[in-house]
Amino acid sequence: MTRKEPSDTVDQAVKPSGPIGRVMGFLMGRMNSAQNRVTVRALEIPDGASILEIGFGPGRGLAQIAAETKAAQIDGIDHSALMVDTARRHNRAAIKSGRMSIAEDDIGHLKAANNTYDICFAVNNFQQWPYQAQGIAEMERVLKPGGRACLSIRVPKRDTGIETVQHTRKTVSCADDLLEKAGFRDIETIEHDLGQRFAVLIIGTKP
Repeated sequence: MTRKEPSDTVDQAVKPSGPIGRVMGFLMGRMNSAQNRVTVRALEIPDGASILEIGFGPGRGLAQIAAETKAAQIDGIDHSALMVDTARRHNRAAIKSGRMSIAEDDIGHLKAANNTYDICFAVNNFQQWPYQAQGIAEMERVLKPGGRACLSIRVPKRDTGIETVQHTRKTVSCADDLLEKAGFRDIETIEHDLGQRFAVLIIGTKP
């Protein structure tokens, strides 16, 4: 069976494509901007670190890391070819310098070698992963011993037409449980108040 291309709003939020996807990517960038800022700053990225962002959308978080930190290698993967192209345009200088690499990839089967990164993180897309346990296992595999995984999840303060408080809180609990089952230690949950919603960060350390 031929896979249907994303067409409705939900599909476009998961994997933007075509003209509608360009609009969705722009909206995603604006909606996630505050969450990107608090997530990147909470990671306290050390000088010389190697970083992987999973599901970077238009690439604003990657740009923030390049501008605000002295990370040595900044990599990003996204399964949307459109978002890969968009993020590359937004980060031309960092890519040209060799400091940043952006690629189309799948969280379930990352191309990176074992023990590559100091930090792996994802902003507001864990809830859309089709195989969450496998994705977290891949994060654990590509992290160095002592490396940190961070899942940043948007939680509304009240139910909306798209998401509910109960469902998103269950997603946070699921992320915590899966990190523990994957062997992560010192798991902590940090909440940032962003006005109409919270950015909830679940951070674990690979032994």
